[in-house]
Amino acid sequence: MQRIYSEVPRYLEGETVIVIGGGPSLVDFDFDTLGGFNMIGANDAGLLTKAQTVITLDRNYYRNRLKEMTKKAREGRMVYAALPADLPPDTKFPDEIVQLQFKRGRGLAQNPKMIYGLNSGFAALNVAYLSGAKDIRLIGFDFKFNPDQPHWHKEYSWYTQKNDRQIQRWAKDFELTLPQLEAAGARVTNYVGPEGSAITAYKTRPLEDVTK
Repeated sequence: MQRIYSEVPRYLEGETVIVIGGGPSLVDFDFDTLGGFNMIGANDAGLLTKAQTVITLDRNYYRNRLKEMTKKAREGRMVYAALPADLPPDTKFPDEIVQLQFKRGRGLAQNPKMIYGLNSGFAALNVAYLSGAKDIRLIGFDFKFNPDQPHWHKEYSWYTQKNDRQIQRWAKDFELTLPQLEAAGARVTNYVGPEGSAITAYKTRPLEDVTK
C-alpha cells in the first residue's frame, strides 16, 4: 500500500523564525529569552525547548524517541517525521506524528510533502523555508565535531560520530540553498558562539544578538 504524506503549510508566511540545532555553542544558553518567537527545533533541540515545531529525518531518532515525540504532539506541538519511503511496510505511525517524505536531494525541497537533506538541522531549515518564513535565524548550527561535547544537550545513546569529515560535508551542502532562498526573498543568518560555525553560506552574527 502506498504511503500517504502530509505537507508543511505556509503557516509562517513573511514571519521571523528561530531554527534550533544541536551544536554545543548552546550549552548554558537561556532558551527562555526566545519567548515570543516562532521556533523550529531539530531532534532533541525541539523536544527539550519550547519550539512549536519539531522535525526529525533520522530513523534512529524516530525509533528511539517516538514516545517523547508523540507526547509533545499531544501537548499541541507540530511534530514532523521525514522518513524514507522504503521503511518496512509494518512501520507504525501514530496519528499525532505528521509524516513527510524524506529524499536525499540537494538543496531545499520545494514540494511541501517532501524534505531534503542529510541531517535534521538541514531538515529544520527546509521546514522554515516551506513554511514561508522570511527572516530565518539559525542557532546551534556549529557543524564542528567536538568529541567531548558533540551537542548542547545530553548525548544520544546511538550516536557514533568519530570525526568531522561527514559534518564538514553537511556544512558545505548549505551553499546549495542560496539561490532558492534568494528567489523566495528569505534571509538566513547564522548566530554563532565564540568558536564560530563551519557553515559559510550565510552571514553570521553573535549568538547573543539572536533576539535583536
